[in-house]
Amino acid sequence: MSFKDTYWSTEEVERLYKAENPEQAIIQPIIAKQVVELNPAHILDYGCGDAYMAKILPDNINIDLYDRNQQSLEKYFKHLISQTVKDCMMKVIFKMIFTTA
Repeated sequence: MSFKDTYWSTEEVERLYKAENPEQAIIQPIIAKQVVELNPAHILDYGCGDAYMAKILPDNINIDLYDRNQQSLEKYFKHLISQTVKDCMMKVIFKMIFTTA
């Protein structure tokens, strides 16, 4: 059996075709794992698109984002701000519940 016959029948390829966004489902997690292994303090994600790498990399890695498509970045920052506000609200509620008891 050839490589072509063997490879194209693997679970990885099946997962690739089933994924809504194959780059996010398969490629970027592999890259993220390699970045984490290198343990950089700071990286530049040039052509970051929707900044998915910033979402999956650990917080101890500082990430500068750049993309010519400003709409993608704006979408990410709106999500980030929304998530930060939600996190802050949860912390305030948590403190109110457990410090007033």
